[in-house]
This record gives sequence, C-alpha cells and structure tokens, in this order.
Amino acid sequence: MMVPMNMPKMQQDSLPWKDYAIHTWHMQPERLLEDSPTVVMLHGAGTADSTRSEGLARAYADCGVSVISLDFVGHGKSTGKVCEMSLRLRTDLALAVIDHWTAATDKLILCGFSMSGHTALMLTERLGERVQALSLMAAGLYAAEAESVPFAEEFSSIIRKENSWQNSLALKNAERFQGKVHILTSNHDEVIPWGVSEHLLAAFKKNAAEVRFDMLKEPDHKVALWLSEKPARGHDIMRYLLSK
Repeated sequence: MMVPMNMPKMQQDSLPWKDYAIHTWHMQPERLLEDSPTVVMLHGAGTADSTRSEGLARAYADCGVSVISLDFVGHGKSTGKVCEMSLRLRTDLALAVIDHWTAATDKLILCGFSMSGHTALMLTERLGERVQALSLMAAGLYAAEAESVPFAEEFSSIIRKENSWQNSLALKNAERFQGKVHILTSNHDEVIPWGVSEHLLAAFKKNAAEVRFDMLKEPDHKVALWLSEKPARGHDIMRYLLSK
C-alpha cells in the first residue's frame, strides 16, 4: 500500500509562448517512484488558475510522482487575456508546457478540471501512447465547431446551444483511448450537465483498459479546491491511477 513518502519541492518558471509569458511549475518529491509517470494538472476556465489544485498536487507528489501545471493565458500569473485564447490554443499551450518539463518519451497522467477535461482529451491524440491514464474532474466537452473560436461572444453562442457538446472531437478521442480512466463529478455541479459524464463513461467503455467513476456529494463544480483540502482522497486517486 502506497503511503506519503516525502515533502515535494516546487520549481517555477516563465515560459515564452507566442506573445505571452506563461507561468508554469514543476513539483517533484525527494524520492521519485521508479518509472513513474509525470502528472499534468490543467485548470478550468473562469477565475481558475493553477493554485486551485496545488493541495491536490502535493498529495500526488507525496506518493512519489512529479507534477507539472500552468496558468493558461489570462489566468493567474500568466500574461494576456482570456478572450485571446481558444480550445485549440489551450491544447497547444498545454503541449508546450509538457515539452518544457518532460522528455519526449516520458509517460504521463493527464488531470483535467472543467474545461480542461476537454483539453486533456484533445491532448491524447497529440501525445498518443505517452498518456498512461486520464483523470477528468467535473469535466466539460465542447462542440466541434467551437474548437478554434476565441473565447468571446461567438464561442458563448455556440456552447449555449442545447447538447452542442455531443459532437465534440474530445468525445471521439475518449472512444479511442486505451489507458486507465478516472472520472470524478459532483451531484451539486450546476455548470456541467450530467449528460456529459454519461457520454464520457459510455465512450471510455469502448476501449479503455479500466474506468473508475466517483460521484461526490459535498462540493459544487469547484472540485479542485475541495480535493486540495483532502489529501487522503488525493492519495487514493493516485494509488488507482498508478496501479497495474
């Protein structure tokens, strides 16, 4: 049984990307588990940034894995405005951060919150077999036609159409994914429709090696904040994601 091993250390950096300065960090335990994957934590939209999940990242690092994260453009300590981004650019930026901190052969666990559930799924197509597992928390899906549209009025108009997410490119990637999957949601989530979780479960069951679904009763949509205060749950999730 895996137990907390050590206190992680954090290295921060400013990554030049296009016209922006991207705040990113790498959390690493003193004793790294042999051949362990790197966990990539991707925050959601709105007012979210990488600090929301730092507590959960520490719980993961306690278990002997490295964790990397970033503030997307217009969030946290990164420069720029949110309206200058799109779903496609979020995927491109996340890939640049992964390239910054990891080697091309390093195995990965992608952990996406809210909008970044979609981002994590889009990354599986770009990263292929490097992605050993997915952890999607209060994950969103977005219409295929919204993929390259900047986060402004047109984007909002597309995603507000009822069930527009059902043709999501990310959902098609979920159908093809062959690694281990963890899905976590809350029955008090008023942001992401329940149908998104249902469709994700059905999609993953086609090819995923294993799927675990957790329904929480306590938090609302901001599950990252809730989990960051409960390290024991973080340890439990990481044990599952690392198990063979």
